[in-house]
Amino acid sequence: MKASASANICQICKKPKSPHGGMLAELIRPSLLEFIKKRMPDWDGNGFICLDDLGEFRKEYVKEVLQDEIGELSTLDQEVVESLQQHEILSSDISKQFETKLTFGERLSDRIASFGGSWRFISLFGGVLF
Repeated sequence: MKASASANICQICKKPKSPHGGMLAELIRPSLLEFIKKRMPDWDGNGFICLDDLGEFRKEYVKEVLQDEIGELSTLDQEVVESLQQHEILSSDISKQFETKLTFGERLSDRIASFGGSWRFISLFGGVLF
């Protein structure tokens, strides 16, 4: 399916964008689509929206939903909304931090358990039994 040149004009900011720089309206989640139509009544539900504008609408949508659900936004809620726009990850991988604090006995037991649950061990054990 080849998009026409006019399909790559963002209907919000009116700037030309590459096909990878935006999304067709028909691919947007229906609840977000309705939110955008409320904010931009003249917006065509079959058009094209750039990722920057879509991100801004997503941020506003999440903010509105959170405010409707819990009232005023806490600092953490505000951080979540801002991270959506900036595409940041709020969580961190704590398994690396946890692994650095393991004692020798804990590391040894982990290795024994990983060997004991492996197919290699099961095959060896089965071979010894028969």
